[in-house]
Amino acid sequence: MRLHIRSIFLCLILTLTAAIGLCTGAQAAAEETRPSAAQQLELDSFVLDTVDDKLVLRFGVSVSDLEMLKRDLREGSAINLTSTVSLSRRSSFIPRGSLVSIEGLSTLQMDPLTREFILTEPDRKAPNRNKSLKALLDSTWSRMVLPLCRLNTLEHDREYVVALDVTLRHADVPPWLSKTLFFWSWDVAPPISYSMTFTF
Repeated sequence: MRLHIRSIFLCLILTLTAAIGLCTGAQAAAEETRPSAAQQLELDSFVLDTVDDKLVLRFGVSVSDLEMLKRDLREGSAINLTSTVSLSRRSSFIPRGSLVSIEGLSTLQMDPLTREFILTEPDRKAPNRNKSLKALLDSTWSRMVLPLCRLNTLEHDREYVVALDVTLRHADVPPWLSKTLFFWSWDVAPPISYSMTFTF
């Protein structure tokens, strides 16, 4: 009788151990197949400044996962960073349109022959090139400047709003395809927005 009870107890221990092992294995498998965190755009700086007689916006952006971005570029992706800044008068009652709206565009890709990362901008003849993606972005995306307006077009003691919208999207998507697959997101990272009110 004692032997029988001992055998039952031993079977229960073995069954419990096997169950724990299965649960641990399933948890490890789930952790291995769990998708990595999504890429994020981050606003690092946002400063209004004056240069000569102009009001300009200085700002910098970065990505949360540089290795993920590097992998996309090595696989042949071309990526557009679009920055749109607008300036408008602040009003509590009547909605007002933008006084100024400026768009900045840069395209990031990789040269498969030189293994360099390349950043091109429409208003620059020569592209920026660097084998270090971090060094390239530190000298470009981290220190962007967009002009807003001449200071003499602003009214003193008037409140204004500066708004910035930034998107990071695949550049090699045909317009007809993006319209056809309107439900599909071509964003590399979710867009970000920021605004600031100031009195001139």
